[in-house]
Amino acid sequence: MKRWEHRFEVKPGRWVYVPTPLGKAAGEAIRLSVSKVWARPKFYFHLRKGGHVAALRRHLKNQYFFRCDLDDFFGRINQSRVTRCLKESFSYVDARKMASDSVVIRPDTGKTMLPYGYVQSPILASLALDRSRVGRFLRQCESSEDMTVSVYMDDIVLSSNDEARLYVVATELAKLATDAYLPLSAGKTIGPGSTVTAFNVELSHGLLTLTQDRLDRFRESYATASSLHVEDGIVRYVHSINSAQVADVTA
Repeated sequence: MKRWEHRFEVKPGRWVYVPTPLGKAAGEAIRLSVSKVWARPKFYFHLRKGGHVAALRRHLKNQYFFRCDLDDFFGRINQSRVTRCLKESFSYVDARKMASDSVVIRPDTGKTMLPYGYVQSPILASLALDRSRVGRFLRQCESSEDMTVSVYMDDIVLSSNDEARLYVVATELAKLATDAYLPLSAGKTIGPGSTVTAFNVELSHGLLTLTQDRLDRFRESYATASSLHVEDGIVRYVHSINSAQVADVTA
């Protein structure tokens, strides 16, 4: 069965695959099957309502923050890894078939990977993360009284009121990520500190603020909006981050 129709490169080395109707249907069946057997962590906000705004809001009670990004997250999840994760809940034959139907060949290395564009990729990548040393460590952090954790696909935010403790945790996370072949992106690692930026939002104690660049883009989009529906969507999103910034967009 042909699983994808075409692909396009969104940036160097990052491809999006458009599945065929049959490939999409098979992917949805896999996604549904996994969702029934995997008790996903509540702090995986890309798999629940609220999205990245809710992910950031849960940190507002704390004073210090650390933000990191898993480097080439989907690209590092290969067929063998997916099979290993799935066979904990399915037969080996079914796990191998589901994994085979969910990966593509990397154009640059010839190895397998989860592709962007497949409907099952987010839940399979999240399952692989949760079953890794990184995932187990994040669960431990979340269960402790002095740490708060949120995951939004490949973006991880940790926070605490104990800066020294957060520094130790961040250092250990970086080491575990490297050992688990899920390394952190050096250019997207911020903190620990009193302020970090994620999703074009500055996070600090008790306050979320849209970055100036993002605010400027919203102002331009609002001024050139083609309908009241678009205008309302912009205003509602800005309000969900920081109601005081709405006037900066609509003025």
